[in-house]
Amino acid sequence: MRHFFFLVVLIFFTLMACKKDRLNDGKYALLVGKWTWIYSIHQYGWCDNQQLEEVLTPYSENKNYSIEFLTKGKINFFENDILTSKRRIVFSYFDENEVNGLLFEIDLNNNPDDKLLGGGNADTIWMTFPYNEPVAGCGVYINYFVKY
Repeated sequence: MRHFFFLVVLIFFTLMACKKDRLNDGKYALLVGKWTWIYSIHQYGWCDNQQLEEVLTPYSENKNYSIEFLTKGKINFFENDILTSKRRIVFSYFDENEVNGLLFEIDLNNNPDDKLLGGGNADTIWMTFPYNEPVAGCGVYINYFVKY
């Protein structure tokens, strides 16, 4: 009996560890495909009572980034066309409406401490990848991507 209980617990944790949201559902299908970074707006200096802004581009940073949402509930991250990371997608928030468009929050690999925030529409989205503000409240990066 003890072995059976251990087996059931092991199976339960294995299934929970592999949790992911598949994107073949109608509401998530908009994200499916490869998105390429076109530019980022960095607003900063708020902690120093300043309002500064810079625009980062693939040309200015000498890097390009892309992200690929797969229907099977996975996401691939690329830098200079090289795969840098693969993660599972678990939505902690998802909303699509006519006024605000798409808004989402993803717990990467089902980890609430590793989030990807974003929003947008069918051809342009913004995300907290590749750049994110290291000091919360002192500034923000808005990273824009288009689907190719």
